[in-house]
Amino acid sequence: MSIRYEPKYDVVKKLKNLIEDNNWETKFKEAIDKAQEYKIKRIEHIQNIDKFLEWLDTFVEWIPYDKDGERDLYYNICEFYFFLDQEPVKSLQMYPAAYCKGVNSRARFNSILYGTKNSYLDVGSKVVLQGVGSRGLKQPCLLAHNQFLTRCL
Repeated sequence: MSIRYEPKYDVVKKLKNLIEDNNWETKFKEAIDKAQEYKIKRIEHIQNIDKFLEWLDTFVEWIPYDKDGERDLYYNICEFYFFLDQEPVKSLQMYPAAYCKGVNSRARFNSILYGTKNSYLDVGSKVVLQGVGSRGLKQPCLLAHNQFLTRCL
């Protein structure tokens, strides 16, 4: 399986290169197929990696707006993450979570990561504050010699 689409934007080109360099084509195909099983009308045109990358290029060009109760901004962001949250693509991400349920509970994530020249690290963390007076902190990662994408909440 080869990707034929040539992205216009650097960020989409980088994703294409990551997919090809790491032989993730099958993982992305499976994730797209799983997303399509939900029969969501707004994403039904994205049937393969080429269409996914083309859609991402249009997403980069898109100017967000919300008018008269329309929720395009919300839907576009949800659609983007919906594909990335399908297995097996989801398994490429490192995203631990801590749930602070007790009174005055605390959570802290500290990460020290090292990657060699061709490393790919997708890192993040989530602190869910549920208890009265609970607090959480996510410290920045220390990284060396790598390219990475990070998910921000």
